Amino acid sequence: EDVVLGEFDYLMDCLMLSHEQGYTYFEANASQAMAELLVNRKNYNLLLEKRPGMMRIANRRDLPWEELVVAYAESALKLFKEYCDWYQIAGTHRTLASCYNELGQHEMALANLENALAYVNLHHEHFYHCHDTLDRLKPYVPDAITSTELRWVNTEGIKTVPEWIARLREQLSVTYAALGMKPQSDYNRNIYLDILDYTRQDKE
Repeated sequence: EDVVLGEFDYLMDCLMLSHEQGYTYFEANASQAMAELLVNRKNYNLLLEKRPGMMRIANRRDLPWEELVVAYAESALKLFKEYCDWYQIAGTHRTLASCYNELGQHEMALANLENALAYVNLHHEHFYHCHDTLDRLKPYVPDAITSTELRWVNTEGIKTVPEWIARLREQLSVTYAALGMKPQSDYNRNIYLDILDYTRQDKE
């Protein structure tokens, strides 16, 4: 509880200061983090009890919990698009997906994760001048023997952050499982575990 309260206090300071001073990047990051903090209903209830005044400031429009968490994530997405940061845009689509999954809106979650992968592909195409349409991440590839992600991490000179993609694959696995689509869920889970194994070896 102390950690949640402390994080909330820092995020409120960051949100208000960055908004007043026009620090788009930090306002976007704080908005995204606020969505991830509040999407846990237990955290939300704790903050209502322990920080009622600050919660009124955090929720000026008096939105219900479900709308509040999505509003913070959508605000972060809008700000990151203004800032033109593809890495953060993809990450915010993942945050939106986790919010929608928590709310039971799994189709909306899947749409956001597909958008997130599109931004990873855009990043890859821009920085590595790749125009091969086969060299793209997809939500699901039936009968795939190896993943595009592992080709990327094992290719000299490609520096796309593996952990970035791992978090998307983890959320895709959760989303497909919630939709009852087991092959798709397993495909994403296996990629997630492969990337996790690679990054552990890399750190060693």
